[in-house]
Amino acid sequence: MGVWQANGKALLGSTAEFAGELELQYDYPDEYVVFLDDWVGEGRKRRLVRRVLAHGPPEETKRLSDVVAALPFEDRRRIQFIYIRDPFLNEVWI
Repeated sequence: MGVWQANGKALLGSTAEFAGELELQYDYPDEYVVFLDDWVGEGRKRRLVRRVLAHGPPEETKRLSDVVAALPFEDRRRIQFIYIRDPFLNEVWI
């Protein structure tokens, strides 16, 4: 995986986020995922730490919403609640 660049500067955060999105696709296909992203470290040692708090199929969105509602206010402001589409849904095998 290459490093993305803007104005000649490496965007390590973007690379980490891209890798994190790929992980979600393979770990939670066709599910909703509730997670928080935090950045730890400084400079070149800065890394993405993703905390998956809950996940489940579309039928469980009420339960997932309840998980979000139970979080502290600061976490609720930063929460990401997204649907992960199965990357192989339309794959054709020959």
